[in-house]
Amino acid sequence: MTHNFKSIAGILGIGLIALASCKKKSDDSAKAKLTGKWKITKYADDVNNNGTLDASESYTVPDSVSSIITFNSDGSGSEQDIVSGVTQGTSSFTWKLINSDKDIVVSEGGASDTSHIESLTSSDLEISDKTDNGSGGTMKTWGFLHKQ
Repeated sequence: MTHNFKSIAGILGIGLIALASCKKKSDDSAKAKLTGKWKITKYADDVNNNGTLDASESYTVPDSVSSIITFNSDGSGSEQDIVSGVTQGTSSFTWKLINSDKDIVVSEGGASDTSHIESLTSSDLEISDKTDNGSGGTMKTWGFLHKQ
């Protein structure tokens, strides 16, 4: 009887180990978190060039306007702009992560732009970039996106 019990316990133990090893592991990589559809919810321009996001420099995107950005796992993507429920335009791009996944390069129509990933979770993305301020200098800008 002990022999049968040991055999059953051994088989159950092997079965549990096999089940545990087959369990799908979550992918917490930046690429996995970034892949999917994102909606721009807020943006900001460092108008006073102090390098800090001040409350007066932040703008919430109204509900009637949507910019949906899709990052596909194969490095392709698209952006769709919608105003009052009407699609205003769609564009395609390619993307890749660089600098240990701290920056994202987006290329469209022969031009590329690199943005810094300030923070990335499975539901929120904050990116920053340097843009021309119109006076020969640069200005830091931020984009805040929420996963759809």
